[in-house]
Amino acid sequence: MQGKTEQEENASIESPKEIINAGADGQIEVKVTGKNLFDISKNPYKCDEEKICIPSKRLGEINITNGITFEEKTVYYLSWESYTITKPNSDWSPIFGVKYTDGTNEDFYMHLNKSGFKTNANKTIGYVHIRNPWSVGTEVNRIQIEKGTERTEYEPFKLQVLTIPLDRPLTKWDRIEKRDGVYGIVYNSEHVIFNGGAEEKWIKSSLKNYFYLQGFTGLQKSYEIFCDKLENYRGSVNEITENKILGNTTGLYIMIDGMHNVDELKTWLNTNNLDVWYYSKEQEFVPLPEETQIALNSLHTNYPTTVITNSEDCEMEVEYICDTKNYVDKRIIQLAKINAITNIQMLENKYNVDLRTQN
Repeated sequence: MQGKTEQEENASIESPKEIINAGADGQIEVKVTGKNLFDISKNPYKCDEEKICIPSKRLGEINITNGITFEEKTVYYLSWESYTITKPNSDWSPIFGVKYTDGTNEDFYMHLNKSGFKTNANKTIGYVHIRNPWSVGTEVNRIQIEKGTERTEYEPFKLQVLTIPLDRPLTKWDRIEKRDGVYGIVYNSEHVIFNGGAEEKWIKSSLKNYFYLQGFTGLQKSYEIFCDKLENYRGSVNEITENKILGNTTGLYIMIDGMHNVDELKTWLNTNNLDVWYYSKEQEFVPLPEETQIALNSLHTNYPTTVITNSEDCEMEVEYICDTKNYVDKRIIQLAKINAITNIQMLENKYNVDLRTQN
């Protein structure tokens, strides 16, 4: 799992921009599910393990996808195996609705979409809801929400939840990985708040009005730095402009409007602390707690489809053992079908008959 760091553009002294890292609250939650993302246990109208019973009364929007993180501009298919109208009102039925993040929505009437619908591939889903404006009593069996453009065979909701504790945020330069059988956090980031304290050895350049930090050994990669009040400058230090910060592989530099000597700079920093995160040359591997190691090693895939998400939308890579038995069995069946079709075609061509339409 790779960490994440985000910040709005155009950070300035007048308008600071917060630096947001993954796991700022001290943890990242990982969920492992099967292909069906619909958790019926969270639905207020659940009436058994595979059915919801919508009452015969007017209902506004009931969000049925709390806890689901939908991928950007991705098609999902929502389906149900069957539904029964328990209290009719003419030909009406409840409505499944999709709210997109751009503020638009789509409505899908159950009596017009007999077994389900797919969402818009060019939009990102915010949530899916049910409405019942005509007070139609309805029982809906085996709801399924899955990624893809087609409905597939129903599968009950499956869930594994793992909480990974963090002793500090997981930045874009940090990651969680397994080394020699041990899961841990690889920290490649440093966090510092410059406040003009005695430990900060700022030196004024003799060429321009910029300052550099004495003893700073540089970044692992130039320009990989964030500051809440100064814009990230990418270029030569001799061309740095006012109210910018520059981090490269050899040093760290700042230039502040109106600052002409170190004393002025330190006084200014004392009331204008700079919150800075950067890509460090130093790396630290911190093993995760034993209980987390056990939980990670206990995670398993769900046949035939596994969906893995996390609370911070961090990128993840997974290694797993291939289910060779199911793969081989399925492949044998596929090849047998192909062989049978080929044999039929050969016989049809030889005897000039259509065997597939014969009784």
